[in-house]
Amino acid sequence: MKKKEVIIFGSSGGLGLELVRVFLKNNYRVICICSSKKKVKSLKKNLNFSKQCEFKICDLARKRDVNNFKKFIKNRSKNVELIVFASATLTVSKFSEIPIKNFNNDIQINALSFIEIFREFIKYKKKLYVNAIIILSNTSIVGIKNFSSYCISKSILERFVESISDEIKNSNFLLVYPGPMKTQFDDNAKVINKNFNYKLNNKRSLPHNVAKKIFRYYLLKKKYLFFKLTTRILYIIKGLSPTYLSKIINYIYK
Repeated sequence: MKKKEVIIFGSSGGLGLELVRVFLKNNYRVICICSSKKKVKSLKKNLNFSKQCEFKICDLARKRDVNNFKKFIKNRSKNVELIVFASATLTVSKFSEIPIKNFNNDIQINALSFIEIFREFIKYKKKLYVNAIIILSNTSIVGIKNFSSYCISKSILERFVESISDEIKNSNFLLVYPGPMKTQFDDNAKVINKNFNYKLNNKRSLPHNVAKKIFRYYLLKKKYLFFKLTTRILYIIKGLSPTYLSKIINYIYK
């Protein structure tokens, strides 16, 4: 019997890497997507050169890579059960000061290139059994100052999935709000003004624990996973008073 296949974007580190490990443990064949040869080399080593993994390079900021991956999807979509999108990049800057290249690249990497690829996946699946796990953020619920490109891109992803979910039959879309995790994501941010406070000091989850819970929720065909109680509270406050919520968030990041 042929193994089920999953494509995981952002598989080279953090939550993406832990999701690769969880799916491998549960007898999936994993197609790992990385943005560079260097990341592929590191990932192969981290996974002990697993024979149940296939490695592809796709820099979501490069149109050629995106087009090549769309061709790959055409040939492999029949065997792929699920696409996981865990790629993200962060630029910390006032909107008026962020280099326009950074701004455009962030939105392309964090949202638009994936949407373009996923459209092909839907087409070749003929709108049936199209499954996805999308890693979002509290910033898709409320905007945070100095995070403009990140907030916009996460909001685009959230609205995208919610808008297409009823168009596709017998499918499962899981939106995940993991909250702060013990990863290198914040440290890898491109910080334009070094004086900005953009790191929260609250308790961070282990990405492996988050990945295991994501897998359980996917099997249960859940639509949302709020890993932190605070995320649920954000949704409630936003429903009652979006202005008040915005003031609270921006006070935290002042």
